[in-house]
Amino acid sequence: MKSLLFFLMFLLLQHFGSTAQCNPPAGLATTFVSCDSVKFKWTATGSGKFYDYCVDQVMATPPAQFPLTVTGSPAVGQWGGLHSSDVFYIHMRTNCAGVYSSWETISFNTPRCEAPRTITITPSTSKVLVKWNMGCAKEFEYVLDMSPYNPGTSGTVVQDDSVVLTGLTPKTQYFIHIRSKCDSLGFPVYSPWTAGKPVALASSGTGIAMNSLDAKEISVYPNPVNDMLHIDVLSATVPIGMLELCTIDGRILRHQDKIERSNIIDTKALSSGLYFLRYYNGQTMQVIKLIRQ
Repeated sequence: MKSLLFFLMFLLLQHFGSTAQCNPPAGLATTFVSCDSVKFKWTATGSGKFYDYCVDQVMATPPAQFPLTVTGSPAVGQWGGLHSSDVFYIHMRTNCAGVYSSWETISFNTPRCEAPRTITITPSTSKVLVKWNMGCAKEFEYVLDMSPYNPGTSGTVVQDDSVVLTGLTPKTQYFIHIRSKCDSLGFPVYSPWTAGKPVALASSGTGIAMNSLDAKEISVYPNPVNDMLHIDVLSATVPIGMLELCTIDGRILRHQDKIERSNIIDTKALSSGLYFLRYYNGQTMQVIKLIRQ
């Protein structure tokens, strides 16, 4: 009888001793987060050589079934099938040969669906190449028209970071608008449209005036600005055009279809940072970088 009791005590000590040594993973952290996937790392601790983990949208620890078990070396993992603009949780525990540590849980946010931030335009005499950064989106829509205003319709879908525009009329000013198309729980989510970017065929002769940061259609001062921004139209030979104040991602904060020769905009409600001021008179567009102090 004594020997049986000693044997049971030995088993209990072995069990609780193993449990005490099965420590949760340390330093669990994300290393890369996109709209639809995450990569993460951790540090192996104690005697554990295997780790159970999953990613979901529930803060509470997961149920008993887990889809993945990975080795502790290298201590890195990844998970796909996520969607943009939401909160997710990584749950991980150490598996010490059937004895499990407590759970370690961290949260992370997938980025929102953002419009392309960098657009480059390379014209030739027969076509125009438009290229942009993809960000975390897999699809994009673009609209090519003759208006700098954001389009009120859907566009042509592309699954690449560029498009070649053909069939353009020489000496004609066009505008291209681009937005990202992301996925959220199986439903499409769209970014805002980028600000209308000027497009035209290259010409060796006299053509249209292209949009330029160096155009001199308006005078803007002071820049940087603290409160009142003065805008004067310089040209007296062309129609007075429209004015737009935009954020760096193309969101229009202020729009005026017709402006005067001299104008004042109150910027006190704007946050400090970089903005774009766009002026278009039907022939040329001037884009000015505006700094709000």
